[in-house]
Amino acid sequence: MASSRKLNDGHIRLIKSILPKERGMKRVGLKKTLKGILHVIRTGCAWADMPSRYGRHKTAYNMFRRYSRSGVWAKILAILASQDPETQAAMADSSAVKAHRTSMSMAAGADKERTIGRSRGGSTTKRHMLSDSKGRPIGFHLTGGNVSDYEGFKELIKVMPHVEFLVADCGYDANWIRSDLEAMGIQPCIPGRRSRKEAVDFDEDLYKTRHRIEDAFAKLKDCRHIALRVHRCPRIFLGVVLFAAIAKFWL
Repeated sequence: MASSRKLNDGHIRLIKSILPKERGMKRVGLKKTLKGILHVIRTGCAWADMPSRYGRHKTAYNMFRRYSRSGVWAKILAILASQDPETQAAMADSSAVKAHRTSMSMAAGADKERTIGRSRGGSTTKRHMLSDSKGRPIGFHLTGGNVSDYEGFKELIKVMPHVEFLVADCGYDANWIRSDLEAMGIQPCIPGRRSRKEAVDFDEDLYKTRHRIEDAFAKLKDCRHIALRVHRCPRIFLGVVLFAAIAKFWL
């Protein structure tokens, strides 16, 4: 796993080979630009405060914004994950982050579009994550903090790899989730809710490994732009999460 503080030449060449080719754009200084993006995400500073050694902050932000909105970071994550596929198990979980006032909107109904919801923690955004058995992220989906894990899983299942088991907590204990997984040939390792009348069987030893996806959430929160959501646009905030996941777990 690469350090979150350093991108070496090999990492830059790999990312450069995946990035889409753009007409009239020469990738001179790509290394500095990517390092500048990572610096901003890791430290939580404003884009305008990015150190000049990484080049112009507008260049870094415009590139990051463009690729976040077009889904490039998600494609890079999918490509890197496919190069080291998981066959035993996948894990699903979610974690909420506080929404800073700069990410809020005064427009009526805009919070739902910006994936911000009222929960016990106040105004929050929930990150739904699918990982492999080592805790390395495979896919993400954003919702408001008041949205159930069921809704997030409807999107995560679309990027489910071909594995034997899905490990998740009782928040994913739903008959339709179990049925959909079994239809895909995946055995759910999910404990039953207290309200379930009939007990369900699951591999308790395998379930103990679920801490790995929780550890992944903790490592991502080491990046201050993830620990507190400041970006108003949900696609840009998702880009922040994806870029950090790529740098921390796949390079």
